[in-house]
Amino acid sequence: MPLNMPVETYHSGQGGHAVPTTGVGFPVAEWSVDKRARLADSTTSASGGERRNKVLRGGTFRVNVPWNSTLTPEACGFREGDELESLSLYLGDSLLMYQFPAIMEQISVVVNSSNDIIRLTISGYSQGAIPDPVPVPP
Repeated sequence: MPLNMPVETYHSGQGGHAVPTTGVGFPVAEWSVDKRARLADSTTSASGGERRNKVLRGGTFRVNVPWNSTLTPEACGFREGDELESLSLYLGDSLLMYQFPAIMEQISVVVNSSNDIIRLTISGYSQGAIPDPVPVPP
């Protein structure tokens, strides 16, 4: 192995928590995050070709939340267009997580009566840039 080469480490999957404005956290079973930048065209006659600059950073998310409450998702704060106080998404067992405020754009209630439980699939946008991962609090 060459010197200064990082050792490969694979982390097992872990979920996270979605916290609506009610302040109660719900477990996340599966998630994805797309970090994005909005780019502006800054091509000029002097640039020698196409050129773009970063204007804003943000992102989108999609989470699956197992639903086992006797209350409706809406009563618990899961409503399209509403904000999540925080979305904490664990990077496996690395003891790091993405954590950011978000707004919910779409909420799907998924029912599979043959072999699964009710799940909410929630997608939306970060409210601002998605920061680099931070340590999970003890």
